[in-house]
Order: sequence, then structure tokens, then C-alpha cells
Amino acid sequence: MLEHGVYLGLFGISFLAATVLPAQSEIGLVGLILSENYSITLLIIVASVGNTLGAVVNWVIGLYVNQLKHNKAQAIGQSDRVVSQVWSVESFDELGTIRR
Repeated sequence: MLEHGVYLGLFGISFLAATVLPAQSEIGLVGLILSENYSITLLIIVASVGNTLGAVVNWVIGLYVNQLKHNKAQAIGQSDRVVSQVWSVESFDELGTIRR
């Protein structure tokens, strides 16, 4: 039963490492391989599946954020975009301080 927990933990850390959270799945994988208590093939498969699924989650998040950004840009009128561009360009001097 403990062995299943090890593989599940490796899957979890590999999944997290491939998403937006910082994690080092390689350290865990190398540690488990060096312990020689687990199947190297199964460890590599579990880590690979975790990393791949984490990458898919990142892709889906990126796709959703891109669509949300695109929809939001369409909702903003042209005059609002011009005003925001004027504010961002003309409101600061060469040193980056706000002009009054």
C-alpha cells in the first residue's frame, strides 16, 4: 500500500511541476530511482504521465485566458482603448514619473 502512495506522490509532484506551481519533480524521481526500491520503468511512466497532464492543464488555462482576453477586448469600445493609450504614453515623463 505504501508503494501506491509513493507512485501517487510522484504523480502529484510531477503534475504540479508542469503547472503554474513551482515544484521539482526531477529531484523526487531521482531520489526514488536511487533508492532502488521501485520499478524504474513505472517511476518514469508515472512521472511522464503527471508532467503531460500538467502540461495539458496549462494549455487549457492558456486557451481559456486567451479567449477571455479576446472577449474583453471586444467589449471595450474604440474610444476607451484610445484613452487608455493616451494615458499610458502621455502621463509619464522620460524618467517614468507621473506628470501632473
